[in-house]
Amino acid sequence: MRLFVTYLILPAVLLRAADGRLASASEEKTAEFRSFPEHGDKALKKALHNIPPPVAVEARNPEDEMLHRLREMVIAYGLPMGYGPITIEIDYLGNPVYDKLPNDIAQIARDIFAKAGISTFRTLPEAAASKGSSAIALPQLLRDRGTPPKPPTFRLVGGIEGTEQLVVKGRNGRIDVEGGGGKTFTNGGLTGDHGSILTVGTIGLTLEHPNSLDVEGASARVSFYVEQTDSNHGVELYMGGNGLGIGRRLKTSQDPLRAAYSAMAMNIATVLGSALKIPYFRCDENFSHDTALEYRVRQDFERLTDAQLTAKLQRFLIVAGFGIGRQWPLQPTDRAVLIVEMQHRKLPVDHAGMVELAMQFWRGVGLNYRDGAKRMAKIYVDNDRSAAEQAEQEAVQQAALRVDPREFGFAPGTRIIVVDLSPIRRPDVLKYISATFRHCRNCGEVRWHQQRPLVALNTAMKESEVQSLITSTRLPFEYVWSHVQSPRLLVVPVGMTDSASIR
Repeated sequence: MRLFVTYLILPAVLLRAADGRLASASEEKTAEFRSFPEHGDKALKKALHNIPPPVAVEARNPEDEMLHRLREMVIAYGLPMGYGPITIEIDYLGNPVYDKLPNDIAQIARDIFAKAGISTFRTLPEAAASKGSSAIALPQLLRDRGTPPKPPTFRLVGGIEGTEQLVVKGRNGRIDVEGGGGKTFTNGGLTGDHGSILTVGTIGLTLEHPNSLDVEGASARVSFYVEQTDSNHGVELYMGGNGLGIGRRLKTSQDPLRAAYSAMAMNIATVLGSALKIPYFRCDENFSHDTALEYRVRQDFERLTDAQLTAKLQRFLIVAGFGIGRQWPLQPTDRAVLIVEMQHRKLPVDHAGMVELAMQFWRGVGLNYRDGAKRMAKIYVDNDRSAAEQAEQEAVQQAALRVDPREFGFAPGTRIIVVDLSPIRRPDVLKYISATFRHCRNCGEVRWHQQRPLVALNTAMKESEVQSLITSTRLPFEYVWSHVQSPRLLVVPVGMTDSASIR
């Protein structure tokens, strides 16, 4: 019996000694292995040697593909439904009941919105969700909360509402055996326990307007399930007071964070699709058709005027790949394309027919939203480039309009009014206007630019008085004022020919 106990205890002692050596060693795994004495447990050293080094693995979820499809749908349907860039404000999504998840699950929601291409803004720091002393400072955190760069489109509120544990399967088996007597007395047993616990959690989310009113239909509750199994098997046999017993216990659990991510992804897709009024249920086969959402979309279309509905259909046609332009009002050739499509679908060419055509596009009949998302993304890029080019041109024009008083010999900071005569090509007209300024008693100090056809007036006259002075010449001019650094008057001749006489 003593030999048996010694044989059972010796590996534990060796394992404890090995753990102590591993904790105090600062070298790599090979050095740790060599630190064992030569007479150590070979099986233990071999097991430690075969332990793979820790490797970082990217956390990927099956719902990411669904979120990618939702992002494409937002791009394709967002413009037809009247939304531009979308921003979601997230404060605190509480988890007061499930200790396997963070106390604040707002970061999970932010990750999901990022996968769907939606920008989020958090107005409360993560310290507000702490269960420690920082939670006491919540009123101060509320006062110091940040402000969004602009009013958000929606605000997300909610959290984990509750959890429930259910024992879905359990089994407890045991067999005991006894026999013999005296030195031949034999007893033994066989045990086999197995249990499975299912934890059910519910996440409830709602989208609100910036004024805290909830968005119609944008509220959902989705449950997630986490299964945990525990199995214990053992056998023991003793004869005459000597024997042995062996056993094995295995405990496994699903990842609660992944389960919560999956439930929240489905939840966010539902509330976002309902708020934007897009058919989100086409993103994944696990969604059921949202009849209430379709009814609200039809009501919105029926409220539109013919012109507004035509604009919606124009954008749907662009998403669907029809070769029409983006000019408004709709060009005759583009209107003909719309009428032909309605006739092709056997729809009346009236308001009711346009509503039905819009609903068919919305449901996806003849509309490939994935290809439409690519077309709309290209339009967004083209629009951004055109806006940037226009801004550059305006910057160049504004720079050209800037005139430093020192260019006319005035002191820096002198208030002047600049008269731009560059559009006038006739020398006699320029001389006539120049003489007008020289004979002006109220014009103050008048100077010409040395290289450009510009006149600078250091005067107390008002801008309207300067324009009236040039108008007194009775020449056909138009006037354009700009105010870049100094008031500037552009004098543009109208209908003036070389044969025109100056009186």
